[in-house]
Amino acid sequence: MPSSDDLKARRGSPVGSGFRQTLAAAIFLALTATMFAQGSNATALFREAVKRETALRKEIDTRGPGTPAPPLLERTRVLVGAYEDIAQLFPASPYGDDSLWHGAVLAADAFWEFGEQDDRARALRLFKMLATRYPKSALVKQIGSHVQRLEAAQPGPDAPCPMPHAPSLPLRTGSGRDGGIGHRK
Repeated sequence: MPSSDDLKARRGSPVGSGFRQTLAAAIFLALTATMFAQGSNATALFREAVKRETALRKEIDTRGPGTPAPPLLERTRVLVGAYEDIAQLFPASPYGDDSLWHGAVLAADAFWEFGEQDDRARALRLFKMLATRYPKSALVKQIGSHVQRLEAAQPGPDAPCPMPHAPSLPLRTGSGRDGGIGHRK
């Protein structure tokens, strides 16, 4: 076993110093690669979710009067959960606030379309989470009108929803982080 004098000598030696610099550089590169991979994963997951949302909204908009709602509602809820997961897994990514926004708006639209209180409650929770976690996001300014409408909509046990086909926000066709699909103005 090396003596304490041997260890002190190694610390002061150029070999020890070079090793520490190499180790520090390796750690820096590993952390940078991890952060880049997380950003890439957030981007890929968000873009995939937006593609699925676009397809799902098209199906909801074109469904016939006799089409059963449960499969569409279940897929909508899974997608809302995916948006929430993206925000949870990548809170520091540029997609954290966008994910919560998309999830909240989709949950609100599910409430307006299918009339179930769980979707209303989830939309309100996600809007609140967006405002709390990302207070400087430009999306926070747009939350108020959604929250007011959702809070005012309290159907009784017999009524499915006071506004069964309230208009959802139009999808944006410009460019942006979300590949041109989104609800920002």
